[in-house]
Amino acid sequence: MAQKVYKFWRIKRWTEVWNQLPEEEKGRIFGEVKKNLEAVGGEWMLRCRSYWANDDYLSWGINVYPSLEAAMEDGENLRKMGFWRYVESESMLGVARDE
Repeated sequence: MAQKVYKFWRIKRWTEVWNQLPEEEKGRIFGEVKKNLEAVGGEWMLRCRSYWANDDYLSWGINVYPSLEAAMEDGENLRKMGFWRYVESESMLGVARDE
């Protein structure tokens, strides 16, 4: 049985490319991100706004994947759709200590 993998991510800022997009296009892109995540069996476990309490990061969250391969495939899907043009962010993967 594959071990679940967790991805902690945080968004530092949205790029000018993102800021110039119409709201409808931003919604379409988020829809594609969610669709790709669900297609690999992943889900957003937690998404938080932090801009009101943090000078460095606008938001952060945790995704959960059924396996390392699923997490890797999701990352590849983000690359293929050019998501990194829109956001300056960072992430890290890990497994639960008790699993």
